[in-house]
Amino acid sequence: MTIRNILIVDDEPKVAFFLGKTLEHADQTYHVTIAHSGEEALEVFEHSSVDLLITDLRMPGISGLELLRWVRTSSPKTRTILITA
Repeated sequence: MTIRNILIVDDEPKVAFFLGKTLEHADQTYHVTIAHSGEEALEVFEHSSVDLLITDLRMPGISGLELLRWVRTSSPKTRTILITA
């Protein structure tokens, strides 16, 4: 059984929490980590590999679009999904 590491980045804690719980419930091989800012997400990337990044577009500080650009350069194997309200 291969564990897939998913990073959810959203400045709205409830959105990140429920999205994470939904994914964990959908497949037990998903390990979900939550970050509430682009800066926190970069810290996660420093310490672990991420298979899938799901990020909100609009956040204070580093935006979701800036984060996607960084990931595509620094972690090209990481798949990405950009979400917005």
